[in-house]
Amino acid sequence: MSPVLTNTSLMVLRLCGKYLHLMRALRPIATDVFASMAQLVDYYALVVHAFFTQSLVSSGRKLVFTLSHLSFVSSQFR
Repeated sequence: MSPVLTNTSLMVLRLCGKYLHLMRALRPIATDVFASMAQLVDYYALVVHAFFTQSLVSSGRKLVFTLSHLSFVSSQFR
C-alpha cells in the first residue's frame, strides 16, 4: 500500500523547507525557527488527527493514537 500524500501535506513540507533555509541564513534565531517549524508540524498532525478520528469516536471504536500521545510526542521536540 502506497502512502497517501495530500496537497496540504506537501505545502507543510514546503514550508519546512523554507524554514530550513531561514535557519541556515539566520543562524542567531535558528532555534526559534526550529521551534516554529515543530509547532507547525504539531498543529498539522493535531488537526488531521482530530478531523479524521471524529467518526471513530462517535462510532465507539477504540483509538490507538490519542491527543495525549500527540502532546507527549510534541513535548519531546521542545
